[in-house]
Amino acid sequence: MGIRERIKAASGRKLGRLWQRAAEVANVETHEIVIILATSGYYDLFANFLCSVSSLNFPHLMVLTSDEDIAQLARSMGAGVYYLENDETVLDSFADFGTLPYQELILFRTKTVMNLLTLGFRVLVSDIDTVWLSNPLHAVKLELAYQPADLVITDDNGEVCGCFVYLDYTEKALIFWNNILRGHQEIILFSHLNNSGLLPNFHMSE
Repeated sequence: MGIRERIKAASGRKLGRLWQRAAEVANVETHEIVIILATSGYYDLFANFLCSVSSLNFPHLMVLTSDEDIAQLARSMGAGVYYLENDETVLDSFADFGTLPYQELILFRTKTVMNLLTLGFRVLVSDIDTVWLSNPLHAVKLELAYQPADLVITDDNGEVCGCFVYLDYTEKALIFWNNILRGHQEIILFSHLNNSGLLPNFHMSE
């Protein structure tokens, strides 16, 4: 059984709910969807991001949130919304960057991206502290036409930045992102069990 089949078997109903939400906003031809995480603690940044996206008439956006105000703003601008299940961890919408609660928010995004890849979506993960001057998926398409790849990343002065990551739903991309997910879970588990609820170091937030 491949990695895709194992994840589907383990996730069950949750994948069905996610597929329904994602299918509402994903590009029906390319199966591309943009995923952002937004919380009430960063409401102004989120509003600014939505304004830049809406000016491009870009419909393929799904917002991950645990906050109803964020969800209402997202829907008003035509974006899809995906919530945590009621039985999942309660997330802190005001968590500060560099803290364990913030990393738990990001883990929600990491898990959701893994599930979307499993379901056959191509996923662009973006941060909200950006302004889009043009559709980034067009740039990705040009890059992949020049050099086919399973993922496209941002080079931030020699370091990989999680602020912009494009993933195809290939087996290699699934294996790569599953490794990211496992490492992410290990950091959070270590912080809870062995480090008094603190991240091993500030840069773990990256």
